[in-house]
Amino acid sequence: AIVAYKDNELKKSGDIISTYKDKAVLEKKQMETNMEIKQQRLVIFVFSAFSILIILFLFFYYKANKSLGLKNRLIKKQQENIIDSINYASRIQQSILIPEEDIRKTLNNFFAYYKPKDIVSGDFYWHYSNNDLEIIAVVDCTGHGVPGAFMSMIGNTLLNEIIIEKRVLDPGEILNNLHESTINTLHQNKKGQNAQDGMDISLCLIDSKKKEIKFAGAKNSLYLIIDNKIEIIK
Repeated sequence: AIVAYKDNELKKSGDIISTYKDKAVLEKKQMETNMEIKQQRLVIFVFSAFSILIILFLFFYYKANKSLGLKNRLIKKQQENIIDSINYASRIQQSILIPEEDIRKTLNNFFAYYKPKDIVSGDFYWHYSNNDLEIIAVVDCTGHGVPGAFMSMIGNTLLNEIIIEKRVLDPGEILNNLHESTINTLHQNKKGQNAQDGMDISLCLIDSKKKEIKFAGAKNSLYLIIDNKIEIIK
């Protein structure tokens, strides 16, 4: 009986220890499960936040690209309009230049080299013929591109006015008149106006009857070539 009692006590004690062990194992597994759940929730949260950030980035990137695309198309259209206008201005500028074939009707042994740096040019040449007299000029206006082209149109108009309309034929007097007319046209005689705009020019009067050439230049010289030697007349 005593042995049986002790055996029962030992059995009960073993059951209690086994119960504690099972409970500890269950608690450990529960803690591990909870940890895994927390880790999974953290991964899901991070992934969700990252996904939202990507979606927001793509959304703003799309809007920015769309806006940039519209701006680029607008700029391209504006550039096309500007280039079209400059090309049209170039055709107008080309029309003021006397065609070489027209000059050859009265003047031989020459060439005209005209190559604008931009679409339009600040340089131009000019020609006038009347009986035995030929007047030729090569003009370099201040500036290039559009500003230079405006000056070339002014210079061409003033030469037509001075030589063809006013009948001023002496090269020195032509340049004096051109100087005064440029100042008046650009209002350079007023206080504060820029007096640097103008043109450099070489101008020759060829008198085929008298067999002589008269020259006047403003910052541009005359290059006289005889026997393959060049003489510079300032």
